Amino acid sequence: DAILVVDREQSIVLANRAARDMAARQDLVLDCAKCFQALRGSNAPCSEDCGECALDRVIASKAPATVTHAYTDDHGEQVAVEIHAAPIFDEAGEVIQMIEARRDVTARVRAEQRARAQQVELAHVSRLSTMGEMASGLAHELNQPLCAILSLTQACQRLLQSDGVDMAEVDDAMSEVS
Repeated sequence: DAILVVDREQSIVLANRAARDMAARQDLVLDCAKCFQALRGSNAPCSEDCGECALDRVIASKAPATVTHAYTDDHGEQVAVEIHAAPIFDEAGEVIQMIEARRDVTARVRAEQRARAQQVELAHVSRLSTMGEMASGLAHELNQPLCAILSLTQACQRLLQSDGVDMAEVDDAMSEVS
């Protein structure tokens, strides 16, 4: 995790090696630039680019905050970062600095997106399977009476073509058909 100490103006006071490795511009981390410039390579604060700023929330609430930011890096790749920020207070109880831990959660977010896509696909396949079963049941239910009608009409044709036509038998068969 990238660990930073940031002042109220969002300038980096301290940063660990992971923060420098995660940074879009390592020189800005070392030069104590604004966190959004160093870590995202942006000239705009988080709230303007990628969502709520954890540091702004900490200053407003005087309590720890967690946010997830999604943005496009210099290589055009989508990046998701989970940010945990906690306040550092002065003697008067005011927030003077914040400790921020950043974790790249891009792989987790992509895995969650793939899982959601697979859930949608699974639901679709399940619906298709149910429709197939229903169609098969309907076909069976329709075939049974149609086969009976066909057999009875063929029997009527044979009876009518025979020499000794028994009209009572033909009438019974036609009653069955209707």
